[in-house]
Amino acid sequence: MTINKIIYNIILLIFFAGFCSTDLRAFNYGNHPSESQTRFSLYATEASSVSVRVYENEGFTDYSMQKVDKNDSQLSGELVKDSWEYVHPEDLTGKSYHYIIKNENHIPSQLIDYQTVEVGTIGVDLFLFDRDKGYLVDTSSKGFLVSKVDNQDVELSGKIIKKIVGVKNTVFKIKAGYQIEDYFLQLSTEGEFPKRIENYPTAEPYCLDLLNNNACVIRPKPSRKVKRIGFKRGHTIHEVHLKDLTFLLDDIPAEIRGTYKAISHPQTLKVLESMQVSTLEFLPLHSFDRSAAPPGHINYWGYMTRGFFALHRAYASDPSRTIEEFQEAVEALHSVGISVIMDVVYNHTSEGDHRGPTVSFKNLARDKYFRMWDAQKGYYLNSTGVGNTCKTESEVMRQLILDSLTYFSDYFGIDGYRFDLGAAIDKQTLREIRAQLPKDTLLTAEPWVAADGAHWGRKDLNEIGLGKWSDGYRQDVRGGSGNSGWINGQGNENSIKVLLRGEDERFGGSGSFVFASPGDINHLSVINEVEVHDGYTLYDWIKNLKVSEDILLARMRLAHTLLMVSVQTPILQLGQEFGRTKKGDKNSYDKDSEINWIDWKRADEEPYKQLNDFTTSLKKLRLHYDAFHFNKRIDDERLLFINDKSNNDSAFGVIMKGSKYEFLVLLNGSDQYGAEFRFYNTVYDLVSNGEKISPRGLSKVQGGHYYLNPYSSAILRRKLPSSNLSEF
Repeated sequence: MTINKIIYNIILLIFFAGFCSTDLRAFNYGNHPSESQTRFSLYATEASSVSVRVYENEGFTDYSMQKVDKNDSQLSGELVKDSWEYVHPEDLTGKSYHYIIKNENHIPSQLIDYQTVEVGTIGVDLFLFDRDKGYLVDTSSKGFLVSKVDNQDVELSGKIIKKIVGVKNTVFKIKAGYQIEDYFLQLSTEGEFPKRIENYPTAEPYCLDLLNNNACVIRPKPSRKVKRIGFKRGHTIHEVHLKDLTFLLDDIPAEIRGTYKAISHPQTLKVLESMQVSTLEFLPLHSFDRSAAPPGHINYWGYMTRGFFALHRAYASDPSRTIEEFQEAVEALHSVGISVIMDVVYNHTSEGDHRGPTVSFKNLARDKYFRMWDAQKGYYLNSTGVGNTCKTESEVMRQLILDSLTYFSDYFGIDGYRFDLGAAIDKQTLREIRAQLPKDTLLTAEPWVAADGAHWGRKDLNEIGLGKWSDGYRQDVRGGSGNSGWINGQGNENSIKVLLRGEDERFGGSGSFVFASPGDINHLSVINEVEVHDGYTLYDWIKNLKVSEDILLARMRLAHTLLMVSVQTPILQLGQEFGRTKKGDKNSYDKDSEINWIDWKRADEEPYKQLNDFTTSLKKLRLHYDAFHFNKRIDDERLLFINDKSNNDSAFGVIMKGSKYEFLVLLNGSDQYGAEFRFYNTVYDLVSNGEKISPRGLSKVQGGHYYLNPYSSAILRRKLPSSNLSEF
């Protein structure tokens, strides 16, 4: 090897080391501006050419990208063969861009007039796509635009296009009143759906700042990082939509209500602190398509992601400062000890099925980003119920997920993530996520998909501390699937004991309320809930049972008590503390209205203020006393059940021991019978009588006896003389 060759190789190593020396492992894709240049890197399969279209002064310029040299790149062989790069000799920060792509198997055509296209071959079909959104409008091919009418398939194609097949050519004519220039045209071999729309302005999948037209604003990574505080034992997750949190909150300036900026306002922090909020979980904050919903509806909750690095601009008071506003919001929450969790949607994108809009992933590498059940016809595997399912096991999609999560952990200090329809994400990707993120990052997931195609179930992945949302806890406690629930007088005490102990067999536990093996579960394996964003609120659910307001609130206090003393991690929908109502709406995904916005005045109105005070005090007990903290699968030394003496099959007690204090929690779910408890004769402080809570104690309990009314609870506390518990 010559000296010149050695020097050349050293320069190359230094050059590419610069690309890979960031905090983000292999965060090679996207735009990377610096003082002297801007580098663009993209993954696109089956492309003959790729250009960067940079917009400036009402116009644009296309710059050709080149295939990445396999010998020079730090990317893996699978990624590098379809990676493209362009280095522009200027800093383009602030400008926006799309990608323009042409196929390897491009089919040439000739525009005869504004209504006629000619192709010099046969065996082809024409597809028309909407010019702005990229969804399928019409095609000359049958079977791709079909609708159900009275359970019968009705063919909708050919309403605009007429196909005329000659001996050696094919002519496509557009119906009078329409013009070819109104659509993006794509030709494809007969029987095949196009793998992309050529020349369609395609979004950057690694974009940090995504505009409404899917153009990406060129900007460097944030100039600073927000320090994480992690998820701590004793924390309760509080789920909330970002706008819902502050839109009706008094003393928040009108111009910033419902925005990132409002989160960091002193009044917001004051309210959250007063309610003992320790962890906030925001519904999706990634950029999403608000219009991705059935006709007449909107996508308010945000579960239709356009990009996994860009924050939703509409939540910013100043869209140009979206990143900075969210950083400031997280910092403000951290300053008062509140951890932050993001709800992330890596199971699908907003692009729907083959008929849906085109943003990015469809047009770049459809078969790598999505699972297909018939790739030739362009039919997506629809495990998610919204048209497509991300192929998380592919190298490019897995890397994107890892890079996205690491970006938000590093630069925004995010303390945990909740994976929507998590069972659509393959096990290996979830294991790599656990290995890559900080150890105190909380990972939770829905352990199901909307249809077939789950990659794992409720019993899986306990070894990585993945907290699975427990729909079973909700049904057993409050009711569902044909039963009214334990708090409503239907339910067996033994099943509730198992839930409290954290040994639910559905999630890998022993199924026993005494210590028993086998069992593959731990304190992080389950997220317990009786109310979240979807379904009826707890208040509305009980109200549907036509009970009095007093009984309704008593049952809510009982549910909240059980939730806060259960071993696994609890989650509340913020506002549940004071009987949040959505006026009976059980699926408010499309309501940007008072149905979803939190009514903070309710928190100060009786009888809901008393419920709020009660629930807030429960959270404080859980946070403050380590009797309710666990860091492993528990044994009987820390938790023991006692029975009532009145043979009430809905009542029981549980002794929970900490390092300094022991708690006796008494619970009665019966709607008809009281429950009498006897226990060893010592002096307890009555911390909760089921209606009120006092950390100092409401009164003393002596004589080893306590009586509970129907749908009621009590919490007793005593200081231990000493403790040998190895748990601490």
